[in-house]
Amino acid sequence: MVRPRRGAPLSPEPRADDPAPGIEFDPRRHLSPYRLFRWFREGRPLTLLDLRPAPVTLTFAGAQPYRGPQDLPAIGLATGGPAIVLFDHDGARAAAALEELPAELRPTARMLFGGIELYEYCLDPAVVGGERYLRASAELGD
Repeated sequence: MVRPRRGAPLSPEPRADDPAPGIEFDPRRHLSPYRLFRWFREGRPLTLLDLRPAPVTLTFAGAQPYRGPQDLPAIGLATGGPAIVLFDHDGARAAAALEELPAELRPTARMLFGGIELYEYCLDPAVVGGERYLRASAELGD
């Protein structure tokens, strides 16, 4: 398990001491594409919140659009419920959306590291098989 550096910020900020700055993975806030795939494969119950503005061409099966805290009553999130996974195209919006969640929901919420773009790139169908749990919006009836 990757442990964050002592005193590391909780937001995905570029590291000033890194010659090739990027976003540092924080296991308290991020979910790796590989772990999400494993959870799908294990049948773990998940609440998938798609932060991208419609229309989208590719999403996860069962994902619900999420525009902000005003959508929470319709989604029906509950404390102690399934893990919440926030995702967007590249992970840029997820940190703010995670912070907007009510405090009681944050312990089970994670943002997909790198967004759906990194997930799609990392999970090669030649390696993991045809089922990657991604759906074209046409398949979902949008």
